[in-house]
Order: sequence, then structure tokens, then C-alpha cells
Amino acid sequence: MITFYLVNHGESLLEELDRIQGWGDSHLTKQGEITAYSLGYGMRDFMFNFVNSLHEADETGKAENFEMLRTQVFGTFDTICRDAAANGGGNVLMVAHGNTIMGILNSLGEPGIPDIKNASVTKIIYKDGEYTVETVSDMSYVEAGRVS
Repeated sequence: MITFYLVNHGESLLEELDRIQGWGDSHLTKQGEITAYSLGYGMRDFMFNFVNSLHEADETGKAENFEMLRTQVFGTFDTICRDAAANGGGNVLMVAHGNTIMGILNSLGEPGIPDIKNASVTKIIYKDGEYTVETVSDMSYVEAGRVS
């Protein structure tokens, strides 16, 4: 069994300016840094067998349409899943843009995908060849990190 923790990055300068995020990397705002730190502190007791940034799947400028983007993103996610399964499974941490996470959820047939909040965690279980979405855009880890 593999438990994926898909983490959206903290608020970036481009988001603060209402610019589309995902075409490239942008520095975090001060609030983005604080929220990301709270997330990390809230997840401090987790042990991850594999950590990955889904930036190779985030090259949205190369996709000609949404279907191509969705296929590209899910293909990368599925490859990481199979690699993790071949290496014993466990907990996998992935950091990605919100649109990338929404593309994965869309590929899994998740209805009514909400906006993915900054520094939120989307939890997906992979077991016996099946994906199960447990949580979407969960902010409880950030809140736990702020309280501690």
C-alpha cells in the first residue's frame, strides 16, 4: 500500500498578483513561507519513503490542451506510484502546483474538485492497483503546525 500526500506549495508572489501559477516557479510571499513552515511542523512526525516534486509534470506550456496536460500529469504520477510500489510502498510526499493536483484528481474521476488551497494536503491511497482519494485540500496539518 502507498499513501500519497500531495502538497500544494505556499502562496507565491505570482498568486498574490493574481497571475496564473504553474508556468514557472515564483518565490513565496512572507505568508506563504509562514504557512509552508506550519505545514512542515504539522507533518514533522511523518516518515516518508519517497519524496518528489512534480515539477516535471508541471510543464504546462508544452501541453496543447487540457486533455494532453491531464494525461501528462497523471502519467508522471502513475510512474512515481509504480516506482514506489516496486520499492516497498509506504508514505510518499509530493509537492506540486494546485492545477497539477487538480489534474491528478480529475484523472481519478474525482467529482466536484474544489480549489486547492495553498500548503494543503490531498491524500490518495494506492492499494491492489486501485486509487482511493481520502482527503482533498486538507488544511489540518497547517493548523496542527500553528498550534504546536
